[in-house]
Amino acid sequence: MSIAPDDLLSNAKRLCEGKQEFDWRCAASKAYYAAYHQCKVAAETLPEPPYDSKAMGVHDTLIKKFSTQSDLKFKSIGFMLREAKRIRKKADYDIDDLFEQWEAKETIKWAEKILAKLIE
Repeated sequence: MSIAPDDLLSNAKRLCEGKQEFDWRCAASKAYYAAYHQCKVAAETLPEPPYDSKAMGVHDTLIKKFSTQSDLKFKSIGFMLREAKRIRKKADYDIDDLFEQWEAKETIKWAEKILAKLIE
């Protein structure tokens, strides 16, 4: 059985209602990946970004692809995806730092905006 980005986002919203930091961290991660996977599909139709000799991972490469477009819609998606990734990174990797519910809600907000912009 496969899932869709909307399923990830729905799951993120459910997790965000939890009472524990673990729930909020998982919510932020799921929300980010909802946006990431939808952006991956949309990016297939976009022109490649200018060559950059700096090595980047797949997430940063995708963000760059959106951020370097001339269309402001895609530029804004790049910005929002970068912000969602920043919070997701904290949720997944900075486990010694406090992670609060508002951070999960913020990531969900970015993901919702990204998904809405992609269908405009």
